Amino acid sequence: MATRTFDPAEVSVIIGGFSIGGFADSTTAIEIVKDDDLVNLTQGTDGDSIFVVTRKTSGTLTVRLLQSSASNEVLSGIANAIELGAAVPVPILVNDNTGSSIYAAAKAMPIKIPDSAFGNENNDREWSFRCADLRAFVGVSGS
Repeated sequence: MATRTFDPAEVSVIIGGFSIGGFADSTTAIEIVKDDDLVNLTQGTDGDSIFVVTRKTSGTLTVRLLQSSASNEVLSGIANAIELGAAVPVPILVNDNTGSSIYAAAKAMPIKIPDSAFGNENNDREWSFRCADLRAFVGVSGS
């Protein structure tokens, strides 16, 4: 039985060509969710079944950043471009450098500007990107 070591600092996130850093101290600093099932199953009253392949590739990437992360400025620039009428989808790449998992989308856009709070403790910024063509290879983590 193999013993592996996973280091979350070895997961790289690139959005719009920019390397994202300053992730929040969270169990889910980076989260990837596919929107739809790969197949749907319909079963008739007599027991006959049909699988229907959905072909839907959309999904959502969410990153949680420290409020002090310089990556907030990069992501704000991408989001503000939409508000200024320059809505251009950006590519996204998430790579687990200690393993073999990789997630990619050629067309993604931020869903909204994150909520912000200020106080005597860090207040994370949560950025979510809707991906039109999210591809996932869920491999092993750790080396």
